[in-house]
Amino acid sequence: MSSANQETMNDSIQYLGKVLDVCATRQRVLANNLANSNTPGYVRKDVSFRDTLASAVKSDDSEVLAAYQPQIEEDRTSAFKADGNNVSSQKELSAISENNILYMLATRAIGGKFQTLRKVIASK
Repeated sequence: MSSANQETMNDSIQYLGKVLDVCATRQRVLANNLANSNTPGYVRKDVSFRDTLASAVKSDDSEVLAAYQPQIEEDRTSAFKADGNNVSSQKELSAISENNILYMLATRAIGGKFQTLRKVIASK
């Protein structure tokens, strides 16, 4: 494997690792929202990561990517109920499903990267 290919492989694995970290954090936040769906005054939270993670990747600086931390933010755009809570169980379950799909895709992709590495090592 050439040095350029090795660097690309390392960057891909680092990026996919960050995606897995973000998905784990988001899963905890979404589960917490669901658990508090009937708590008066609870404000829904979510993890914003798509734009900031994409810019960390585009920076092409592995230190920026390594330092990236997902941000948990309150969602003040969802409609509030009379009790001051804005959690929709349906919305949370949908977001959890979406998050699970992203997590599964990232695990498959990272598994493929490691399988490629095993093949390269075995061929030497």
